[in-house]
Amino acid sequence: MADPTDILLEYWKDQRTQARNAESQRATLTNIVLLIVIATLGFVGQQGLREAMLPLTISLVVLGLFGATASAKYYERYTVHIDQAIQFSKLLGDPPLLPDFEDTLNPVRADHADRNRWMSKIRLNKIWIALHLLVALTGLVLTVIIIS
Repeated sequence: MADPTDILLEYWKDQRTQARNAESQRATLTNIVLLIVIATLGFVGQQGLREAMLPLTISLVVLGLFGATASAKYYERYTVHIDQAIQFSKLLGDPPLLPDFEDTLNPVRADHADRNRWMSKIRLNKIWIALHLLVALTGLVLTVIIIS
């Protein structure tokens, strides 16, 4: 029979892998969205802002909203896997077979927060969502310009 520590460690590794997978999928989706946006904006710029371009500008709004929603969902999946990995880490440390990592890591985290005061407060998932919302806003502005 397998050692319980080995089983917990495998569960921990699986959760970390799933978290990385969610981030990789988010990055891939964002890259695809940005490629489509660049091509669409290039085509609209070449053709000019006219009514025939409305389907493309409206599609930018939809694509941006989809990207923002998907980014939020990928972050939600990321956090559930990280939270589960944290719980497995706690189980691995009970009974304490290793030194208390919180005692080791808390000073490092505090020093990092001090050196990066405002930047450490910005959540990366908010930046990704904002990028996709900017795509939607760009499509909306172009649509309004064409309609008016």
